[in-house]
Amino acid sequence: MHELSIAQNILSILRQEVPTPDLSKIKSVKLKLGILSNIYPPALEEGWQVVSQNSGLPDCRLDIEQIPMTIKCLDCGHDFSTNEFAFTCFACGSNNIEVKKGEEITLSEIEL
Repeated sequence: MHELSIAQNILSILRQEVPTPDLSKIKSVKLKLGILSNIYPPALEEGWQVVSQNSGLPDCRLDIEQIPMTIKCLDCGHDFSTNEFAFTCFACGSNNIEVKKGEEITLSEIEL
């Protein structure tokens, strides 16, 4: 379960970005996950519960926003977003596409 190591990495980022006296004041962490990031949100939430309980942040909530993939067709130029794993253009049916978004993992917000 690589989601546990990702949860540990989130904790490491928090320790780098938030002064030590304020760590216990963190209420929530917002994470943006691309649908193609190969991360299963329920498993990450479970990993976060384990990591946060064992690091003095038992009340820190992990809020996950799933980001759809954005695709550009290189044949017809059509741009579209989808939450489905569809790798063909919705407009012309071509599979000559470029994925513009959907692979990102971004810690976007820390709430104290």
